[in-house]
Amino acid sequence: MVKERIRLVEQGQALPPVETKRIRRDGKVIDVEVTHIPTLYQGEPVVLAMARDITEQKRAEREKAALQEQLQHAQKMEAIGTLAGGIAHDFNNILAAILGYAELAALRVPGNSEARKNLDECLRAVHRARNLVRQILAFSRQGKEERKPLDARPIVKEGLKFLRASLPATIEIRERIEGNPGLIEADPTEIHQVLMNLCTNAAHAMREKGGVLEVSLEGVRL
Repeated sequence: MVKERIRLVEQGQALPPVETKRIRRDGKVIDVEVTHIPTLYQGEPVVLAMARDITEQKRAEREKAALQEQLQHAQKMEAIGTLAGGIAHDFNNILAAILGYAELAALRVPGNSEARKNLDECLRAVHRARNLVRQILAFSRQGKEERKPLDARPIVKEGLKFLRASLPATIEIRERIEGNPGLIEADPTEIHQVLMNLCTNAAHAMREKGGVLEVSLEGVRL
């Protein structure tokens, strides 16, 4: 690049500006734009070099680029939210059909039969799925969070029951749930999802060698 610029200077051609960094007398590093202009001085060809401090300009350009990146990210998330909302609505319609037929089937079998127990598990799974759909709709801003005072014990017990059926026998689940930990103000679907995510990640970490997954629930006064 340097040789090319020297060749252009020798030919008397104007050179495009070059951006570089320089150190000021006070030791501060600044951005500069250097321009070389071939000219004559006392009849001899010389090159006039001018350096312009563009530190503030470069800072403004970086801020503009960061804002553009944030805008693009926001637009991408909005598009994802719209797509997720549409899928969630369609999935909710499918779940409504499954729920309806499962409820009709439950009415036709004895309450203490094995088939009824299986249908009850199916109904609970459908309700969990509908709660997840509601969470997706909340993410897409087409739904609202439902925070309310709740007892977290049933949520934890139900989540651990589901986990026991899905984890390998090499992973033992131990629960330590306080008798009365008190109420919390939260969205039950979000609590269930956080519990499942934490336990699933922990189980993946010890899937090869196995281990003990202990879940504790106790009241803490803040």
